[in-house]
Amino acid sequence: MNLPYPSTRDLAAELKARHFSGLHVLPYDRFRIDSSRACWLSPESEKRAFQYGKLGCTIDENWVTPGNVFCGFAVERGLSTGLAPSLIMTPDWFWHRFVAVSGQPLEDKIADAQAAISTNLQIRVVCGVHDPSTKWDRVVLEVNGSSLTQLDHQRSDGQLDDLAAATSMADFSTALRALDKGSLDWHWAHIMIGLPFTMNSRGPDDLDTCAAMLKPFERWMLATV
Repeated sequence: MNLPYPSTRDLAAELKARHFSGLHVLPYDRFRIDSSRACWLSPESEKRAFQYGKLGCTIDENWVTPGNVFCGFAVERGLSTGLAPSLIMTPDWFWHRFVAVSGQPLEDKIADAQAAISTNLQIRVVCGVHDPSTKWDRVVLEVNGSSLTQLDHQRSDGQLDDLAAATSMADFSTALRALDKGSLDWHWAHIMIGLPFTMNSRGPDDLDTCAAMLKPFERWMLATV
């Protein structure tokens, strides 16, 4: 599937215009808006949207190979300590709710998204010390019903080992809860659930299909379920 847009900002803006009018386009790099490697559709217009569940599209190499964009539902776990107050997680962060619904509710939500796009979704997780000079752990899991298949595991300090070993959504939920209660004071965790798309400017426009995949997660973001 293909999304023929020149940037993540253009892609997010078109998703908003055609399918998610109630959300706000927030480039990750607000100082380089047109070239930001990631862009969010957030339920709030705040410049920093770490605390919210949101829709995202990213071309960052931690998430996707060059020439592709990963689109999905995104949730972040902040730091427990540090010098930047905006990065420290508080009880109102969506992460806490996500951990609570990471069992059957998440499995059902993914099933709705997969039915809309007629292919298996991926859960991509990165975790590491909030320092751009350090290498982060990464896990990619493919979802097929309640089963998980590992597609990739790049290990750094081993924080995602249990998630990487998960073979079912129940395993994933258990591992996520253990990760959340572990020694992540200085670590940031970021999860995206979705699919990679090509970004061929001359290719077909599968934006409507992408939006149908993302739509089931909108209710969580807007707290309507």
